[in-house]
Amino acid sequence: MSSKTIHFGQDAIQKILEGINITADAVKSTLGPKGQNVFIEEDEGRMIVTKDGVTVARNISLEDKLMDIGAQIVKDASDRTNKEAGDGTTTAALLTQFLANEGVRYKLSGFSGIEMMAGMECALEQIEVELKKLAKLISTFEEKKAIALISCNGDEQIASTVAEVLNETGEDGVVSIEKGDKPGINKEVVKGIQIENGYMHPLFINDFEKNRVVLEDPAILLIADDIQTPSEISSVIEKVLKSGKKQIVIISPEVSIDVLGFLIANRNKGVLQAVVVQAPSFGDYMKREMEDLAVVLECELISREHGTSLLDLSQLDSSHDINRFVGKCKRLVSTMNNTIITGAAGNVESQVELIKKQIDGMDDLFAKEKMKGRIGKLTGGIAVIKVGGDTVKEQKEKQYRVEDAIMATKAAIEEGIVAGGGSSLLDVYDRINHESVNKDWDAGFELVKKSLFEPIKQLCKLSGLSSETMIEKLSENEYGFGYNFRTNKYENLFETQVIDPLKVARLSLRYAVSATKLFLSNNVVIVNNKEKV
Repeated sequence: MSSKTIHFGQDAIQKILEGINITADAVKSTLGPKGQNVFIEEDEGRMIVTKDGVTVARNISLEDKLMDIGAQIVKDASDRTNKEAGDGTTTAALLTQFLANEGVRYKLSGFSGIEMMAGMECALEQIEVELKKLAKLISTFEEKKAIALISCNGDEQIASTVAEVLNETGEDGVVSIEKGDKPGINKEVVKGIQIENGYMHPLFINDFEKNRVVLEDPAILLIADDIQTPSEISSVIEKVLKSGKKQIVIISPEVSIDVLGFLIANRNKGVLQAVVVQAPSFGDYMKREMEDLAVVLECELISREHGTSLLDLSQLDSSHDINRFVGKCKRLVSTMNNTIITGAAGNVESQVELIKKQIDGMDDLFAKEKMKGRIGKLTGGIAVIKVGGDTVKEQKEKQYRVEDAIMATKAAIEEGIVAGGGSSLLDVYDRINHESVNKDWDAGFELVKKSLFEPIKQLCKLSGLSSETMIEKLSENEYGFGYNFRTNKYENLFETQVIDPLKVARLSLRYAVSATKLFLSNNVVIVNNKEKV
């Protein structure tokens, strides 16, 4: 174990705060239409230019360990917001900076951090309630494009493609993003299906950049029974390997740790590339959905109930005999949360008709909805957006923006939109109040309340405008009236599509408060000493 250095009290806090300020200053300089570009030197020495807050945050790492903790605090708030809502990185960073600096000021003046945190949480809850009251649902192509355009940093092609795809696939549509073989963005809707479960163990991951499993033309085994021992599956795996397939997917209700270990060990030896995914749903619904998967993948379901067990398969004479139990698709992508199968060629029409006939004879509303869900999965298809670029870096950067635009637009469809340009947070300011609890609790409440001004202050600063004058003017008007920083006009922000997903506004503040509470509750920092060379 390497030796450690322990830092106490104010000195440690100030160093961490310095890291918070350096990181947030870099990220928040990109905010809004008047945000500035940032030059970033890559590891190989090439320079890239970006105005994307996510990219800026991801590239910040500070040499001083305490300062780097501050950088990580900002990045954590930003990353969590971006991963859940697809946008809001920059807003989360500037809110974290304000809350951390003001929180430290209070704390060093003798206020109780614990009591302050209780007040902060109360203010956050009230703000979220009021924001939800302001939200409007969206449905039109123009509204979806407007959200995508903000999230992808103004790229018209990305925004239009995302809006088109989400219009085609619907609110719950599945969208897969892949690397394109030529520059630009192309889309298509392909046959496929999504399973609401991901890989069972992270050691199956082969795409480490995105923490997922990607398999091309794999062999898929649909097994409706639990698999308890390696001996149950080893002979079947051997037959699949002899048929020429090295990438194997197992979908089963339950797979023991011994079986997972057996597959991981063979993966590490280079014998195969595998992933195990838990079967969708439970009980009888699981059996029915596995039958649907078998139709999609053009294979037979391996199930004792259907008269075929793993033992039966192990006794087949040749690898050729096992082919009818092996599902086929062009591509499978499995993350921690779900699995997307594309390029499966099964003819689902007869299965859909069968399910419709079963629905006709049902009285149970819940069961009917489950059956309709099965039809939706079978007929929905999966939208594939292929993103290409002239260089690997350009392709990846553009792909990140496509992913963010999809997430932000889905967030807007899910929870609705609020007026952009910082005006929704400003409007909430006068809507929240509290009865005094004690000076420390009150300070925490007011701290979060005051943070609501910060986004519009930063937008004004980057535009060379007086935030005091603007805040006064906006406070005199009804919600929805605000300043368009792109056109430099006061106008109805909903009519001109200056909007944000409610989820982005809500989570950027929630995760900024969460990061600040963690920071304020700390008084000791232990870091590794640098190893001598």
